[in-house]
Amino acid sequence: MSIPALPVRWIWLAAVMSWAAVGWMLIWARRRGVLDLPGHRRSHRQATPRGGGIGMMLVLLLWLPWIGWGRGLSAAVTCALASVALIGAWDDLAPRGVAVRLLVHLAAVTLAGGALLAGAHDSLWWLLLVVPCGVWSINLHNFMDGIDGLLAGHCLITGLVLAVLADAVGLPSVAALAALLAAVCAGFLGFNWAPARIFMGDAGSGGCGLLVAVLALALVVCRPSLLWAVLALGSSFVVDASLTLLQRMWRGRRWTQAHREHLYQWQVRLGHGHARVTLAYLLWDSLIGGWLVWHRGPVPLGPPACLAVYLLAMLVWLGCKIRSLRQRRQREIS
Repeated sequence: MSIPALPVRWIWLAAVMSWAAVGWMLIWARRRGVLDLPGHRRSHRQATPRGGGIGMMLVLLLWLPWIGWGRGLSAAVTCALASVALIGAWDDLAPRGVAVRLLVHLAAVTLAGGALLAGAHDSLWWLLLVVPCGVWSINLHNFMDGIDGLLAGHCLITGLVLAVLADAVGLPSVAALAALLAAVCAGFLGFNWAPARIFMGDAGSGGCGLLVAVLALALVVCRPSLLWAVLALGSSFVVDASLTLLQRMWRGRRWTQAHREHLYQWQVRLGHGHARVTLAYLLWDSLIGGWLVWHRGPVPLGPPACLAVYLLAMLVWLGCKIRSLRQRRQREIS
């Protein structure tokens, strides 16, 4: 794959810079005592530094102006990413209210989405659809950042696949940004694979969620037929986050409160281990991504195939959740 907007050697450099920046954040977090402590809503058993995502976002913000987008679009996406990363970093250090975070997320998605949709037919109506989807992307990536390597591994695969798809349809700037996302996640994984030495935090998870939404919108605006491919690629995260949220709302629980009810958290609690559970999710992502790369082009996946992917993902989620509940009951009885 060639990325004319950004030489491949620069992508490697971005990965090295991310690794170095996360390493520096690890030292800083240890010295300042910025730690995630174990608890009944956590999946780890020892105090672990957090804030590695700040290093990732700094590297991305440094490289964003070089991907080849126009000055206005580049400035809008940079400001949106910086605002999401800043409110996330603030929340990592001193937790903010949900309303404050959502307002920042809304403003950031509106800014980036408006810039990407500028000049498009019925752009205002499309923006009304894009904004809630973008805000949901930010928050679902935050929800899925709960065990070692899961979010970074997912975004690494997502970035690589989106880079190939963008390159295949002649969108080098989008391919460059997707490759940069994959690069910074690869650098972060050097410290986050099980057992993790540092966590990403809200700065990183929110920033990754925003960039995935930006990349998806950029692809779909230029090639609407890629919508189904983008949706299928995110199926593992969308299904787990969405069904878990709906389940909590149905049971009358505070859905904005931290918890350990996602499927991946259930699996870890039952003793399957962070690495094993993460690899299971990444295998799903790799199978979908591999299919999309193999059939890359204007229409790598249609609506029926995308629907089939989601139905299968929901069945897997439901089956694994029922099995997890049975295993927990057996343990309680014994």
